[in-house]
Amino acid sequence: MKKIQILLVDDNTEWREPMKTMLESYGLSVVTAQDGHAGVEIAKFIQPDLIVLDNKMPKMTGQEAAKIIRGAPETKGVPIIMVSAMEPDQSMIEYIKMGENYFLKKPFTTDTLLEQIEEMIGRPVRKEKDTAGRKEKIPVIIVALREDESVDAVTRAFGENKKLIRAESAEDVLTRIEKGKPELAVVNYVTAGLGSKTGFKLLCAALIREVPLLLDMADILKPESARKLLDINRRYYLLTPESNSVIEQHIKSMLLKLDFF
Repeated sequence: MKKIQILLVDDNTEWREPMKTMLESYGLSVVTAQDGHAGVEIAKFIQPDLIVLDNKMPKMTGQEAAKIIRGAPETKGVPIIMVSAMEPDQSMIEYIKMGENYFLKKPFTTDTLLEQIEEMIGRPVRKEKDTAGRKEKIPVIIVALREDESVDAVTRAFGENKKLIRAESAEDVLTRIEKGKPELAVVNYVTAGLGSKTGFKLLCAALIREVPLLLDMADILKPESARKLLDINRRYYLLTPESNSVIEQHIKSMLLKLDFF
């Protein structure tokens, strides 16, 4: 059976590349473009089965690109999923009502996107991952905490039946998430550099690869401002222990919520 071909148009590399990797893991053929102009030209050339199009891009917005794509005879019938971090305005709502169009607000889960792709192209996608060389889930928990006592507490909380890998930085955590799919990442907000560009990439990668995060917020003076950044990834759980002596209890409580055991 011919592979489903997706055109992914987004100017944000930190979002576009992990999303490409995730879609390819389901056996999809993915072509990317970094702006609306390139997206229009590539769409006309390859005539993909579906286009995932970010709305807020420089030079040409997603809506502008979609209008051209809809007006071209080669691509007028290609389904388009418009994505944006902003709520749709009236012009976007009117656009969605026209033809094979759909809107997803960022951040969204992998399942939400795949479900919409399946509905719009009329073919199963998630089942195809079983025949696309899917790797077994890696029974690894990444730990990036500031103090050895906290790491010991995490080890006790998980028990001996789980493999823990000690990560020292945001780059280390990001690399391990991108190379595999650990069951969980337990990180300190500061150690993971979540206020940095690498930290943002980490949050995106964890969201796209569906890796839950347990975040130690003990070092944050203004946790509310930190939570605004963390809203890019809805699958996180905050740990705010008073001391290392209670972190084990906090983690066990969070793991029960995740149905981890």
